[in-house]
Amino acid sequence: MTRLRAGCGTISGYHRHRRAGEQACEACKEAWAIYGYDRTMVRSRALSRLARENPERFGELMKQEAKAFAAEQKLLDGPDE
Repeated sequence: MTRLRAGCGTISGYHRHRRAGEQACEACKEAWAIYGYDRTMVRSRALSRLARENPERFGELMKQEAKAFAAEQKLLDGPDE
């Protein structure tokens, strides 16, 4: 059984280009950009829903992530002088 080659203008086509070590064609770049935008929008909507439906838990998560982010930034900045 033969496999179909991923067509250009698709996410699979984008990955095919990348696996082959090629620059993706314009159609595949566009498909990848739309995919990324769609994922960002879905993530944003899910976070908004979480904040509405469970504000206490969302607040806890925000505080935890803010602390972790601050600690990471401190590590990246190096030791205090």
